[in-house]
Amino acid sequence: MAFHLISSNKVELLMQQLAALLAEHPLSDPFEAEVILVPSMPMKRWLGLQQAQFSGIDCNTEYPLPAAWLWNQVSSSLSDAPRLDPLARDLATWKIFDLLPSLLTRPLFVSLQQYLQNDV
Repeated sequence: MAFHLISSNKVELLMQQLAALLAEHPLSDPFEAEVILVPSMPMKRWLGLQQAQFSGIDCNTEYPLPAAWLWNQVSSSLSDAPRLDPLARDLATWKIFDLLPSLLTRPLFVSLQQYLQNDV
């Protein structure tokens, strides 16, 4: 796995450099996914559209956020690490949801208690 770091203060230049890099160094296995770390989900969408516009297609490309990519690397390297990041947003949401009923008795949650009492 090769790692390339491209930096610029203009996203258009970043896209040009990325497209040139992908064209010059295609993956040896056509079924292997190209992995491009992105700082945000909107950047993921924009980058995919730009790549499709530049090369005609954008397929088999993964655009993980750095934390998700790092967790994937750690969990695949360590046998005892959980496969899913326990602090990932979707998992953390359900953990918080499970904690809420026990917190309703606290003074901070009075407004939520009132809201839920009127819920039928």
